[in-house]
Amino acid sequence: MISKEWKEALFVLENEICTLDSVKNIKEGTIQFIYNNFICKYLQDALDVADRVAEEITERYTPEEMFAKMREAVDD
Repeated sequence: MISKEWKEALFVLENEICTLDSVKNIKEGTIQFIYNNFICKYLQDALDVADRVAEEITERYTPEEMFAKMREAVDD
């Protein structure tokens, strides 16, 4: 299902002169769509999982260690 915001964006891109205001409207609508349909929908579940995992794990990393591990994963 294509959201209302995406349908409006496609209409603007196909049928109108692309102005700064139309781009801003598309951006704001897209951000709101992502927030409503993904962040709000799944954030609590993700936090619950993180809490359960945190209870089971006793090893803790410093922020520097955590970012180093993240960089390693991205570089691989």
